[in-house]
Amino acid sequence: MIIGTHTGVKVSDAKGLVRKELIDRGEALVYYEPGGTVVSRSGDNCVVSYCNQWYLNYADENWKKRVLNHVQNNFKTNS
Repeated sequence: MIIGTHTGVKVSDAKGLVRKELIDRGEALVYYEPGGTVVSRSGDNCVVSYCNQWYLNYADENWKKRVLNHVQNNFKTNS
């Protein structure tokens, strides 16, 4: 990491620390997905979904421009 409270820490080591901080501040939540097929007690296959979620539309050119502009103006990068 080259910026923030974990400067100098390897990303692989900082990942868990950042995750915990975000959850502790209420800015993130733990999300789990089943690792395989979910079957009910009656033997029926189940569809498991977390419905209160949102997705980023990575194809949206306006969104990409806004994000790129934000990163270029608010983060120290090596590019």
